[in-house]
Amino acid sequence: MKQISLENKFYDAKPLLELEIAKYRLSFSTKIPVNIKSLTPVIRSRLGYILKGRFCPFQDYQTVSCKNCSKASDCLYIKLFSPTLDSITAQFKGNGRSHSTPPRPYSLDIILKNFNSEMIVEDTGQVELTLIGRKAIQYQRPMLESIFHAMASIHTSHFLRNVDTDITNPFIPFFWEKVIPFNNDEIQQIIVKGEDYIAVNTSGHTLEEWVNALPLPESKYGSKFFSLLDIKLRTPFQLERIQEKITFTTFLQSILSRLRDLKRIYHPDNDMGDFPKTFYEKSDLVSTFSNLEIVNYSWYSHAQKKNIHIGGLIGDLIFKGDIEPFLSLLAAGSLIGIGKKTVYGLGRFEIV
Repeated sequence: MKQISLENKFYDAKPLLELEIAKYRLSFSTKIPVNIKSLTPVIRSRLGYILKGRFCPFQDYQTVSCKNCSKASDCLYIKLFSPTLDSITAQFKGNGRSHSTPPRPYSLDIILKNFNSEMIVEDTGQVELTLIGRKAIQYQRPMLESIFHAMASIHTSHFLRNVDTDITNPFIPFFWEKVIPFNNDEIQQIIVKGEDYIAVNTSGHTLEEWVNALPLPESKYGSKFFSLLDIKLRTPFQLERIQEKITFTTFLQSILSRLRDLKRIYHPDNDMGDFPKTFYEKSDLVSTFSNLEIVNYSWYSHAQKKNIHIGGLIGDLIFKGDIEPFLSLLAAGSLIGIGKKTVYGLGRFEIV
């Protein structure tokens, strides 16, 4: 099987792909019908509550604010769930410009057998956790244990309101698996390892290793020089630069922005690669056809005491042109998610 190549003559993305990630999947079943749009925010909320109770040194952790906390540099709740620049040691971040509110070192997603947004009784699915950067991956154990606890303790009232039921906790978590890229001289592929492997392996893999293990997407050739590539926006996208008009270039820029933001914080060097004028000239030659719609959906955060907008653009994109040189960036974007609120499950796309 032919793999995605990182080699090209007009840009260098390899330094960005030195960022390490690790992916884990928790299998579960449900006892009630569930709309998965609301499931990821509930998991995240419950995860934050459990992590804070586990690591916050203050007795009244439910009400104490993390802002300007004197323990921030040592608190795993802040490091893993709600980081600040002060909480990230120099060993694990570069020296470039960084946002005052760093991107989280994780993202969440729900994996189902199809693209449906509804689960019915006894359906099974998987919670996918992506940890970003060496530091977060070293602390995989508290994240995995806390998400398992979160799934087992989520209350039915989050999904069934004003309905009489004897079911208190609707989800049954089963086991964790770790998804890893496997590369050798003969084969490159994505494989799955069990909990015994997770227990003794606290390392991640670079995005370059991940991309090298992915198969080359099927291209639909319209002529000798042009190909068609389908992209499915599986969960809502919140991308300011594409709200008015989406192009292949703006889509790539969103991926680059996400990679740069993560590398500045979660990788010790600050090499952002090389993307000269030729990169944008060639990307501008790729045409974009879209079938997108805006979905409006919000979830009430009790911690923030306000509604969180978790809607955005969903649908399909078709890119037409010389796409193969850009496949490594598209693949990297599909692995980490792009845009805002990836911790709520947003910004996930698949190359189909």
